[in-house]
Amino acid sequence: ETYKACASAVFAIDTLCFYAHIESVLGHVAKIDFELTRRSFDIIRAFNISSSRQVLGANAIRTAGLKNLSARHLCTTSRSIALMESFATVLLDYFGLCLSRETMKSMHFDQEKDKVLADLHEHEEKLLFKVSSVMLDRLTYHCASLRKMPWYDETLMRKEALPSDYMVHLLRETSILYQVMHATLPKPKMVIVLDKIERAFVETLIEMYDNICQGNEH
Repeated sequence: ETYKACASAVFAIDTLCFYAHIESVLGHVAKIDFELTRRSFDIIRAFNISSSRQVLGANAIRTAGLKNLSARHLCTTSRSIALMESFATVLLDYFGLCLSRETMKSMHFDQEKDKVLADLHEHEEKLLFKVSSVMLDRLTYHCASLRKMPWYDETLMRKEALPSDYMVHLLRETSILYQVMHATLPKPKMVIVLDKIERAFVETLIEMYDNICQGNEH
Protein backbone atom coordinates (compact mmCIF):
# COMPACT_ATOMS: atom_id res chain seq x y z
CA GLU A 1 0.00 0.00 0.00
CA THR A 2 1.26 3.46 -0.86
CA TYR A 3 0.82 6.63 1.19
CA LYS A 4 0.95 10.32 0.30
CA ALA A 5 1.84 11.76 3.70
CA CYS A 6 2.68 15.17 5.11
CA ALA A 7 6.19 16.13 6.28
CA SER A 8 5.27 15.98 9.98
CA ALA A 9 4.26 12.31 9.64
CA VAL A 10 7.55 11.46 7.95
CA PHE A 11 9.48 13.30 10.67
CA ALA A 12 7.59 11.52 13.47
CA ILE A 13 8.12 8.12 11.86
CA ASP A 14 11.81 8.88 11.31
CA THR A 15 12.12 9.62 15.04
CA LEU A 16 10.35 6.38 15.91
CA CYS A 17 12.68 4.47 13.58
CA PHE A 18 15.60 5.98 15.50
CA TYR A 19 14.09 4.74 18.76
CA ALA A 20 13.69 1.26 17.29
CA HIS A 21 17.33 1.31 16.16
CA ILE A 22 18.47 2.31 19.65
CA GLU A 23 16.41 -0.53 21.08
CA SER A 24 17.95 -3.05 18.70
CA VAL A 25 21.49 -1.94 19.59
CA LEU A 26 21.38 -0.84 23.22
CA GLY A 27 17.99 -1.82 24.60
CA HIS A 28 19.01 -4.86 26.63
CA VAL A 29 22.44 -3.50 27.49
CA ALA A 30 21.33 -0.14 28.88
CA LYS A 31 17.98 -1.38 30.20
CA ILE A 32 16.08 1.38 28.39
CA ASP A 33 13.33 -0.78 26.87
CA PHE A 34 10.66 0.76 29.08
CA GLU A 35 11.72 4.35 28.38
CA LEU A 36 11.96 3.89 24.62
CA THR A 37 8.54 2.25 24.51
CA ARG A 38 6.97 4.95 26.69
CA ARG A 39 8.44 7.72 24.53
CA SER A 40 7.24 5.98 21.38
CA PHE A 41 3.69 5.91 22.74
CA ASP A 42 4.03 9.61 23.59
CA ILE A 43 5.16 10.54 20.08
CA ILE A 44 2.36 8.59 18.42
CA ARG A 45 -0.25 10.17 20.68
CA ALA A 46 1.21 13.66 20.24
CA PHE A 47 1.21 13.31 16.45
CA ASN A 48 -2.40 12.12 16.43
CA ILE A 49 -3.62 14.87 18.76
CA SER A 50 -1.69 17.60 16.95
CA SER A 51 -2.98 16.47 13.55
CA SER A 52 -6.53 16.46 14.85
CA ARG A 53 -6.23 19.97 16.25
CA GLN A 54 -4.58 21.33 13.12
CA VAL A 55 -7.06 19.84 10.65
CA LEU A 56 -10.31 18.81 12.33
CA GLY A 57 -9.90 21.68 14.81
CA ALA A 58 -8.93 24.03 11.94
CA ASN A 59 -5.91 25.39 13.83
CA ALA A 60 -3.92 25.19 10.59
CA ILE A 61 -5.91 28.14 9.25
CA ARG A 62 -4.35 30.26 11.97
CA THR A 63 -0.91 28.70 12.39
CA ALA A 64 -0.15 28.12 8.69
CA GLY A 65 -1.95 31.15 7.37
CA LEU A 66 -4.35 29.13 5.22
CA LYS A 67 -7.59 30.68 3.97
CA ASN A 68 -9.41 27.39 4.40
CA LEU A 69 -8.88 23.65 4.72
CA SER A 70 -9.47 21.92 1.41
CA ALA A 71 -10.38 18.35 0.57
CA ARG A 72 -6.74 17.86 -0.40
CA HIS A 73 -5.63 18.79 3.14
CA LEU A 74 -8.15 16.36 4.61
CA CYS A 75 -7.19 13.50 2.28
CA THR A 76 -3.46 13.99 2.82
CA THR A 77 -3.92 14.09 6.58
CA SER A 78 -6.05 10.94 6.51
CA ARG A 79 -3.28 9.12 4.62
CA SER A 80 -0.70 10.43 7.11
CA ILE A 81 -2.76 9.04 9.98
CA ALA A 82 -3.21 5.73 8.13
CA LEU A 83 0.55 5.56 7.58
CA MET A 84 1.20 6.20 11.26
CA GLU A 85 -1.31 3.50 12.22
CA SER A 86 0.36 0.94 9.94
CA PHE A 87 3.85 1.85 11.13
CA ALA A 88 2.85 1.99 14.80
CA THR A 89 1.41 -1.52 14.56
CA VAL A 90 4.77 -2.88 13.39
CA LEU A 91 6.80 -0.75 15.79
CA LEU A 92 4.78 -1.64 18.87
CA ASP A 93 4.80 -5.32 17.94
CA TYR A 94 8.60 -5.08 17.87
CA PHE A 95 8.78 -3.38 21.26
CA GLY A 96 6.40 -6.02 22.60
CA LEU A 97 8.96 -8.67 21.67
CA CYS A 98 11.73 -6.75 23.44
CA LEU A 99 9.95 -6.06 26.72
CA SER A 100 9.79 -8.50 29.59
CA ARG A 101 6.40 -9.72 30.73
CA GLU A 102 6.80 -7.81 33.99
CA THR A 103 7.53 -4.56 32.16
CA MET A 104 4.63 -5.03 29.74
CA LYS A 105 2.28 -5.67 32.65
CA SER A 106 3.50 -2.69 34.66
CA MET A 107 2.98 -0.25 31.79
CA HIS A 108 -0.27 -1.89 30.58
CA PHE A 109 1.38 -2.36 27.20
CA ASP A 110 -1.36 -4.30 25.44
CA GLN A 111 -4.10 -1.93 26.57
CA GLU A 112 -2.06 1.14 25.59
CA LYS A 113 -1.24 -0.36 22.22
CA ASP A 114 -4.87 -1.18 21.46
CA LYS A 115 -5.98 2.30 22.53
CA VAL A 116 -3.41 4.25 20.54
CA LEU A 117 -4.12 2.24 17.38
CA ALA A 118 -7.88 2.59 17.86
CA ASP A 119 -7.49 6.36 18.29
CA LEU A 120 -5.52 6.60 15.04
CA HIS A 121 -8.12 4.55 13.17
CA GLU A 122 -10.97 6.64 14.56
CA HIS A 123 -9.16 9.82 13.54
CA GLU A 124 -8.75 8.56 9.98
CA GLU A 125 -12.47 7.73 9.81
CA LYS A 126 -13.37 11.23 11.02
CA LEU A 127 -11.18 12.79 8.34
CA LEU A 128 -12.84 10.73 5.60
CA PHE A 129 -16.24 11.69 6.98
CA LYS A 130 -15.15 15.33 6.84
CA VAL A 131 -14.19 14.92 3.17
CA SER A 132 -17.72 13.79 2.34
CA SER A 133 -19.17 16.54 4.53
CA VAL A 134 -17.37 19.18 2.47
CA MET A 135 -19.18 18.00 -0.66
CA LEU A 136 -22.51 17.65 1.14
CA ASP A 137 -22.20 21.25 2.33
CA ARG A 138 -21.75 22.27 -1.29
CA LEU A 139 -24.84 20.23 -2.21
CA THR A 140 -26.84 22.19 0.36
CA TYR A 141 -25.57 25.44 -1.14
CA HIS A 142 -26.50 24.42 -4.68
CA CYS A 143 -29.93 23.21 -3.58
CA ALA A 144 -30.56 26.75 -2.38
CA SER A 145 -29.77 27.96 -5.91
CA LEU A 146 -32.07 25.28 -7.28
CA ARG A 147 -34.96 26.56 -5.16
CA LYS A 148 -34.50 30.10 -6.49
CA MET A 149 -35.03 29.09 -10.10
CA PRO A 150 -38.35 30.33 -11.61
CA TRP A 151 -39.92 26.87 -11.82
CA TYR A 152 -43.47 28.18 -12.10
CA ASP A 153 -42.83 30.80 -14.78
CA GLU A 154 -42.30 29.13 -18.14
CA THR A 155 -41.12 32.34 -19.83
CA LEU A 156 -38.37 32.89 -17.27
CA MET A 157 -37.43 29.22 -17.22
CA ARG A 158 -36.83 29.27 -20.97
CA LYS A 159 -34.26 32.01 -20.37
CA GLU A 160 -32.30 29.88 -17.91
CA ALA A 161 -28.95 28.47 -19.05
CA LEU A 162 -28.77 24.85 -20.16
CA PRO A 163 -27.44 22.95 -18.38
CA SER A 164 -28.41 24.86 -15.25
CA ASP A 165 -25.66 26.72 -13.41
CA TYR A 166 -26.22 24.80 -10.17
CA MET A 167 -25.72 21.47 -11.95
CA VAL A 168 -22.62 22.68 -13.81
CA HIS A 169 -21.01 23.82 -10.56
CA LEU A 170 -22.06 20.68 -8.68
CA LEU A 171 -20.59 18.37 -11.32
CA ARG A 172 -17.41 20.45 -11.59
CA GLU A 173 -16.84 20.38 -7.81
CA THR A 174 -17.56 16.65 -7.65
CA SER A 175 -15.08 16.07 -10.48
CA ILE A 176 -12.41 18.09 -8.67
CA LEU A 177 -13.03 16.12 -5.47
CA TYR A 178 -12.71 12.87 -7.40
CA GLN A 179 -9.36 13.98 -8.87
CA VAL A 180 -8.07 14.94 -5.41
CA MET A 181 -9.13 11.63 -3.87
CA HIS A 182 -7.81 9.64 -6.82
CA ALA A 183 -4.41 11.26 -6.29
CA THR A 184 -4.27 10.67 -2.53
CA LEU A 185 -6.63 7.94 -1.31
CA PRO A 186 -6.53 4.19 -2.01
CA LYS A 187 -9.47 2.94 -4.05
CA PRO A 188 -11.40 1.28 -1.16
CA LYS A 189 -11.35 4.52 0.86
CA MET A 190 -12.30 6.57 -2.18
CA VAL A 191 -15.24 4.28 -2.90
CA ILE A 192 -16.54 4.69 0.66
CA VAL A 193 -16.50 8.48 0.40
CA LEU A 194 -18.00 8.61 -3.10
CA ASP A 195 -20.72 6.12 -2.17
CA LYS A 196 -21.80 8.33 0.73
CA ILE A 197 -21.82 11.40 -1.53
CA GLU A 198 -23.73 9.62 -4.29
CA ARG A 199 -26.44 8.42 -1.92
CA ALA A 200 -26.82 11.94 -0.49
CA PHE A 201 -27.03 13.45 -3.98
CA VAL A 202 -29.72 10.99 -5.06
CA GLU A 203 -31.85 11.34 -1.93
CA THR A 204 -31.56 15.13 -1.70
CA LEU A 205 -32.12 15.92 -5.37
CA ILE A 206 -35.07 13.52 -5.65
CA GLU A 207 -36.66 15.17 -2.63
CA MET A 208 -36.00 18.62 -4.08
CA TYR A 209 -37.58 17.80 -7.45
CA ASP A 210 -40.54 16.07 -5.79
CA ASN A 211 -41.20 19.22 -3.80
CA ILE A 212 -40.93 21.33 -6.95
CA CYS A 213 -43.37 19.08 -8.81
CA GLN A 214 -45.81 19.30 -5.92
CA GLY A 215 -45.48 23.07 -5.77
CA ASN A 216 -43.85 23.10 -2.34
CA GLU A 217 -40.79 25.13 -3.37
CA HIS A 218 -41.59 28.80 -3.81
